[in-house]
Amino acid sequence: MAIMDEDELQDLYQWVDSIPLSRPKRNIARDFADGMLVAEVVKHFFPKLVELHNYPSAHSVHQKRYNWKTLGHKVFKKLNFEVDDEEVNNIVTCVPGAIERFLRALQTKIQHIQQKKIQRQLQQASAQMQQASTTYPQSAGQYEASGPPAAAAATPAAVAAIPPPSAAFQPSSVQVQIINEKDEMINEMKETIEILELKVRKLEQLVQLKDSKIQSLSGKLQQHGIRTK
Repeated sequence: MAIMDEDELQDLYQWVDSIPLSRPKRNIARDFADGMLVAEVVKHFFPKLVELHNYPSAHSVHQKRYNWKTLGHKVFKKLNFEVDDEEVNNIVTCVPGAIERFLRALQTKIQHIQQKKIQRQLQQASAQMQQASTTYPQSAGQYEASGPPAAAAATPAAVAAIPPPSAAFQPSSVQVQIINEKDEMINEMKETIEILELKVRKLEQLVQLKDSKIQSLSGKLQQHGIRTK
């Protein structure tokens, strides 16, 4: 992984600080070494994916590695997120910069998953709005098609029994309520779509910004003859 610059580190630390954790953050390398806070970070975004009792606080290297192994099997695998043994060993032994690189990769993975989820919600909302907008005109059309009853014979009594046009085509209170409810639902879906689209744009901007920073740093490192993974 490419080396992170100061701006990226500050962005990462702010992201970590925005997540409620069970213990205060004093030294990020030591705080996250046993995997417990990593489990809490993932649970914050995916509550059903993590059972925190599987990741106790640990001081021994053996227990720390066991926590990370459990994370890999029970959590990271479901997120399609891989952490190799060398990286885990660097984190467990508090190698400088190791946990920051891991957290940045985890943050990027979470943002990608959130973006896909928002896009699915956006598609579902659009489909529901389209369905709602095409349903109530049919109901109105069916009502209009029924029209006033046809006169069997043009007798004075029959003519008198035919209601005036304004009354014949006046929708009932139930139909008016149905149409109003569907109009309200369509408006709510439009607002939901606007909010989801705004979230998608913000996530895309964050991903593009991170990608551009990574490319810039990789280019600088290559100029100095340093290869990146």
